[in-house]
Amino acid sequence: MDRLQNKTNTGLDAKDYLYLVQITLTFLATVGVGILSVANARSTIVLQGQLNTATETLKADLLTHVNTATENLRARLTRETDDLKTRLGEIIPKEHEAYHAMWKAIDAYFRALQNLEVGEFSDEKLKKADEYSDDALGKSLLTEEEDCNEYYNFLGEVERLRELASKRRGDAEELEKLWKDNYREIGASYEELRKKLGARLRGPEKSTR
Repeated sequence: MDRLQNKTNTGLDAKDYLYLVQITLTFLATVGVGILSVANARSTIVLQGQLNTATETLKADLLTHVNTATENLRARLTRETDDLKTRLGEIIPKEHEAYHAMWKAIDAYFRALQNLEVGEFSDEKLKKADEYSDDALGKSLLTEEEDCNEYYNFLGEVERLRELASKRRGDAEELEKLWKDNYREIGASYEELRKKLGARLRGPEKSTR
């Protein structure tokens, strides 16, 4: 009677039945893990393929963009370089012309006032210097602001000395004395401008020699 109670409907002992269930579950778990592994492997392969495709597409797009940007930049630099060469070809000669005009006026004023040393007031030479100065002032926008300011300062010295000399015209002794009292100051300004404008005309390389 007890032996019959320990039997299952299939004729197996309870212990054997539990063992069989355990084996079955283990088998199913192993199969499940295998299926999942295969599925994961397939998913990984698919994802890797998609990633490779996306990477290659991105590389191609990036290369196209870089090449296009490079060509556009090269074309723009070429245009700007050509424009700069054209502008320099036009501006530099005019800039030199402006400095030449400025120096011509400075030298003419100094030579005219230098006649005071021998007691002469050369109104005619001063008027000629005025013409040179008008030309220089019309071109002064092409010169450096510092040089232009020094030129104006020199004109101020010339005008002051000119006015004093005009009041003494006809008196050679007074004119000589006027020059003696002022030639150092105006001579120093003249020499400073001669060096500075000469350096501008020679250019940066030659001006340092």
